[in-house]
Amino acid sequence: MKDDNIIKGYQGIMDLDLSFVDEKYKSIVVKQHLQDIYNYKLEQSKMPEKLRYENTTLRALKIIKMDKDAAFNESRHLENIQKQKDAKRMEIYRRICEMKNNKI
Repeated sequence: MKDDNIIKGYQGIMDLDLSFVDEKYKSIVVKQHLQDIYNYKLEQSKMPEKLRYENTTLRALKIIKMDKDAAFNESRHLENIQKQKDAKRMEIYRRICEMKNNKI
């Protein structure tokens, strides 16, 4: 669904929601938003490479996502191992019960 009241932001600038902006001010607000994005890009280009947003914040978010994915995969792996152990225990238990029932 496309929302005409949302103007996309850029990296460190959040999206602009025009839902509650009066019609007579919308063009002014959008123009200012686009100017802010331009100024942001200009400011970022003047910064040293290692201090730019994409090399600090975005990089950290990427590392956090990779860490969460790795933790999720590890938990799934451990869960599968536990299921296999449980199935093996149940099989042993059934065989023991079967042996006891056959002796009676």
